[in-house]
This record gives sequence, structure tokens and C-alpha cells, in this order.
Amino acid sequence: MARRQILVGLLTLLATILTSCGTAASPSPASGSRPPAAASGRAADDLIARARASDHVVRRGMDGDAPEIIQAREAAFEKRFGFPVRLENEPGHIQRDLPLKVSKAAEAGRGAVDVVLSGLPNARPLLTAGYLRTPPWEAIYELWPIARTLRERVPAWPGPDGTTLADYCMARSHSPWILVYNTRNVKPDEAKSLTRLRWDDLTTSAWTDRVVWDAGALALYVFPFAPGWDEQRLRVYAHSLGANGVRLIPGGSPGVVQAVSQGEGDIGVTTLNVVRASLKVGAPLGFAFPEFAGTAFGVTCLPKYGVNDTSMADLYWAFGNIDGMYATADLGGEIRLYPEEADRFAIGALMREAGLGLDQLVFTKTPEENELTGRYRQLAIDALKEGLRTRTRITQ
Repeated sequence: MARRQILVGLLTLLATILTSCGTAASPSPASGSRPPAAASGRAADDLIARARASDHVVRRGMDGDAPEIIQAREAAFEKRFGFPVRLENEPGHIQRDLPLKVSKAAEAGRGAVDVVLSGLPNARPLLTAGYLRTPPWEAIYELWPIARTLRERVPAWPGPDGTTLADYCMARSHSPWILVYNTRNVKPDEAKSLTRLRWDDLTTSAWTDRVVWDAGALALYVFPFAPGWDEQRLRVYAHSLGANGVRLIPGGSPGVVQAVSQGEGDIGVTTLNVVRASLKVGAPLGFAFPEFAGTAFGVTCLPKYGVNDTSMADLYWAFGNIDGMYATADLGGEIRLYPEEADRFAIGALMREAGLGLDQLVFTKTPEENELTGRYRQLAIDALKEGLRTRTRITQ
């Protein structure tokens, strides 16, 4: 009996040992199943997870963007995050028309786009009206530390409830308005003379009936902020352009580039990114950097009212302004000239070589200057038309 009890005890002990070993080396999950992922708590992970669960659609302005630029943005996004973005275009000039569309839609509590791309002049009305929303900065900084710098470079113009423009936006671009010319019609010695060309030279007989300009006075409305310029000099200059036979073309920079490419004029004024995109597809164009270059100083912001999923818009908004910009820099995308990104935008080195760096860009630097741009634009439009009508120069 005692021997039997001892045997039962030994068997019980052995079973206990075997059970313990089996628990320590539990079998792997069944094929195709995965253990649940632990939540990291990081703001970036949460934002990505919410965007991944959306339909991945983002609406923004893309008029003038070549198809390969759009495709490069989408491909770079999917490579970074492992799920796609589908970009939809909202028609209209991104800096002139779309901010107005956003404002009109917001008045009715609706959205027009998911991402606002604008210059300072048209971003300020959206700010003061309360039509912008605060991005998820914590998540954005985790993903892109450079975003902090791009936010700090936005002028701290006052907004509602003690906020500033820098609470809502990042600096987007320094794509300057430069000279574009038709290489078939502009002689080599003329082309050589265009580097650091004085703007007044376009009103001389050498360029009579050869200059193309945007009908909306693109670039001209910031000229009064350049050294040696003021409102009166702008009036005389725009009138002189008209008297010299300037051809006014609708459609902003894309319209000007198309007109010069087709030989409707020999030289025009356009943003650098648009002319570079046209060069990529073989247009007969060249470009040069004038004595100074105006720029709208591009910013990118999130509208108070969007169209699609907010988290997807938030993620793409930051991506598009950083990785998306880098991915398209060599395709004719927009550029920035900050030293922290000098290795990302090779064209910046070419500008500095020509003597046109960040310090030679002209744009509105205060809210007070910004308020003047509407008046300057209309003044320039009227003077261009009057010069064309009279074909007579004025001096004051």
C-alpha cells in the first residue's frame, strides 16, 4: 500500500512538471493570426492609425502641377506609410482663387479643400475670419522634426483668441517670380543679358511687343516693398509696360509659360517651379533670375472645414509640405531656401550662384504691408491696361 502511494505521488509530481513546461513553451498562434499590437501611446502612431482607417482621399489645389509631380507625391506617401493617398484636385489658382473658395464655403459651414496652399496675402483673411484649424503639432513633430522650424518661420501675425498665423501654418515655398524666355526667339546674347536684369529694362525698345505678363498683375503687387520702389514707381512701371506693348495673359504662371512656349511672346514672368516643370517635358524655354524677385511667400494650413477625413488630411498636410516637397524638387516642384534644407533643393544653389538668395526675395513682412497688396494689385492692373490703351509713356 505504501509503495502504491509513493508511486501515485511520483506520477502526480511528474504530471505537474510536464504541465509547467508546457505553459512556458506555449504553441505559436494559428496560421494567419497575429497577437494584438500593444498601443504605443505616441501621437504619431495614433494619427497614422486613424489615417490608415480612412478612405485615403485628400482634396487640394493642383492646377498647374504636372501629372508626374502628382504621381511622385502619391508614390512617396505610400512608400513612407504603407498605404496610399488619393489626391483630388480642386480647380483654380492655388494662391489666388482657392483661399477665396475656402472662405466662401466656410461662411456656409462647408469645406472646399482639405489642405490650404496660399501666399501670405490670401492666408491672412482666412486667419482673421477664424477659418483655419490647429494642426496636431505633437504628432507632426514626432514624424518630422523640421516641421518645428517651418512653423517658426511663419510670421506671427495675430489671429483670433490670442493665436497667430504660426499656430496654424507652416512655411511652404519661396518659389520666386522670375524671367522665362523662348529659346527660339530670344538670341543668345539677349539671353545672357537677362541674368540680374533690371526690371525697368523690360520697358525699353529692345522688348517692345515681346513681353508677356499675367493679367492679374502677378508679382507686381509686391514690387513696392523692394528697395527703391514705392506705390508711385509701381504705377509708372506698370503703365510703361503697357505702353511698350505688354501682352496680358490669364491663368497665372501656367498661362504665362504656355504663352511664351507657343511664341505669343518672347519673355514673361512666372514662378520658378512652373517653368522648371515645363522644361522637364521639353518646352523651348530658358529662365533667368532678375535683379530681385517677388514671391507670395507660400504657406500651407489646414482649413476649419474640410471635405474628407480629418486625420488623413492632417497626415498628408505635413507630408506634402516636407517629404512631398523633397520628392518633387527635381521634377519642377516648389522650393524653399532655408539653410537647413539646402541639400534638398538643388536649384537653390543655382539661385545663390546668380546672386539671388533668400535676402533678395521681396514679400509682405507685416500685416500692415499685407493690407496694401489688394490696392497695389488693382493699381497695377489699371496701369497696365491704361498703358496699353494709350501706348504713351508717363513719368509720374
